[in-house]
Amino acid sequence: MAGSGVGGAPAFVLPALTTLALLAARRITVRDELAFGPFMLVGALIAIAV
Repeated sequence: MAGSGVGGAPAFVLPALTTLALLAARRITVRDELAFGPFMLVGALIAIAV
């Protein structure tokens, strides 16, 4: 069950960091949307690798 936290945490942390960086760089606005699926995939790959 510990593996779910390893894969789940990056699935929420990575989009948050990406959004903050894009907002700071003025590449997106608050109303823009980011796809969540790619971040879930990255989180799953991190869980598999760890």
